[in-house]
Amino acid sequence: AFIVAQTNASALVPVSIEIPLTAWNSLYPLNLLWGGKMPMVTLTVHKNIKVTGKEDREKLKTEAMDQIYSVLPDYMQPKAD
Repeated sequence: AFIVAQTNASALVPVSIEIPLTAWNSLYPLNLLWGGKMPMVTLTVHKNIKVTGKEDREKLKTEAMDQIYSVLPDYMQPKAD
């Protein structure tokens, strides 16, 4: 995505998807038969990042990742090495 954006001087649009841990443990859609609730999945479309083609690719990656992780809960944050 970063190479394509730089080649075409097009904007990057970071997207965050938060899938709660409980989503994987539910028997959806069967749990709805017994009054269970569907876990809420959150999709966030962030402000676009303008790309001219002259930016450092690593800086673009860092800016995009910072936007993506800014709305995600702690358990979804990258772990420090």
